[in-house]
Amino acid sequence: MKEAQIRVLLKQLHPSLSDEDLDILISLGKIQNFKNKDLIIREGDPATYMYFIAQGMIRGYKTDDKGDQKTLILRPTNTFFAAPGILKDLMISEYSFESIKSTSLFKMPMDAFIHLSKERIGIAQLYIDLLSENLRTVFFRVELLAGMSPEERYEALLKARPELFEKSFYKHVANYLGMTPTSLSRIIKRTKGMES
Repeated sequence: MKEAQIRVLLKQLHPSLSDEDLDILISLGKIQNFKNKDLIIREGDPATYMYFIAQGMIRGYKTDDKGDQKTLILRPTNTFFAAPGILKDLMISEYSFESIKSTSLFKMPMDAFIHLSKERIGIAQLYIDLLSENLRTVFFRVELLAGMSPEERYEALLKARPELFEKSFYKHVANYLGMTPTSLSRIIKRTKGMES
């Protein structure tokens, strides 16, 4: 992945960005490539960057006292992510983030991005869009876990984010949905059996 490709993707996804906005953003960041399961951010590490997923997928997880990982965040290609602690001024990541399969990220310092959002309308609009999209994702996940059966959670996520099933490992999707991989596998088999 090259900077020119990042520029094209950002312009397609966020047309409010001017050429000058894009020049500034590209000059701020750098591209990082990861293989499957490479650690991007470790829980407890400084959280000072935001990332654009140009290719691949990431997952954010917490490790409990027993050493079990709980997947709380799944982000596909063409989305942004940052450690949530950055928005709470903690500057420490409360989650670990790892790549799922081969992943290319465009990494920018969050403080510089926020500063620019106060000066440049296109970047401010991008920031608003990112916050709105992340809020929609959080509300969707709360609705999934709070008020739906396992089958309904599967069907809702499949409809809203089919790429998570195509590009992620089922064990991560199952964990994200609050079920075991075996339960998810049974639900998928039942659902496919009903379609036949």
